[in-house]
Amino acid sequence: MKNQPLRRYLRHILAFATPLDFYCDQLKVPREILHIGAHTGEENQHYKELGIGSALWVEAQPDIYLQLIKNVEQKRALNAAVWSTEIEMNFNVSENSVSSSLLELESDHPWGELNFSGHYKLTTMTLQSVLVHFQNLGFLQSKFFLLLDVQGAEFEILSGWRGNRNKIEAISCEVSRKSGYAGAAKRWRVILKLIKYGYLPIASFLDKETKHGDQLFVKLSQAIKHPQILFQAIIRSFLLAGVKIQKSLEEFLKKPRV
Repeated sequence: MKNQPLRRYLRHILAFATPLDFYCDQLKVPREILHIGAHTGEENQHYKELGIGSALWVEAQPDIYLQLIKNVEQKRALNAAVWSTEIEMNFNVSENSVSSSLLELESDHPWGELNFSGHYKLTTMTLQSVLVHFQNLGFLQSKFFLLLDVQGAEFEILSGWRGNRNKIEAISCEVSRKSGYAGAAKRWRVILKLIKYGYLPIASFLDKETKHGDQLFVKLSQAIKHPQILFQAIIRSFLLAGVKIQKSLEEFLKKPRV
């Protein structure tokens, strides 16, 4: 069929699971990635499969950090909670561990029976301190990809970001359009913050039910040099909107008529 190449192309555009996958396919594979909110490093194998040469990990929970360093080299991992300033705070531990956060859960959060089981005190680090830590070990000497997955604290981390912006080519940032963590900035505030820093919002990966997910940001200078990533992101957003409209129409037609 004449339209088979087009169908394959459209399926390809919709197939990406994460901002990083989209970035690697549409632009380039980063040499290094800094993953803040690492948990046990579940993505380590995927990063290797993508061709990323070096992955660095930051995890706040001491017990989870011990599991992390069983999966990655210890020199590539850091046990720290990242915030806008260096301050003593309560870190809230969730029953599933992956949703633990420096922030409290809001009463109307969208994650069902999720609750915190306790907390402990720790002293936070800033993003700049984290970067200096790894740079002193010989990492992050050239441009790299930053991934923030810290359960609502992303805006605070970005607010305390003071240097090294020329080295971070792209950012995957967890964002939300709805309530979740108390005090967490909504998606539009994160977008405005990163536009101010010189990064364009490219592609979003949000769950249709919770309105929570990840957003890809690419440095403006890089996006100008590679406009195809903007074009592909626009095509993807139109396709997703079309899929959403189609599903809504199908659900409407299934409803019994009075």
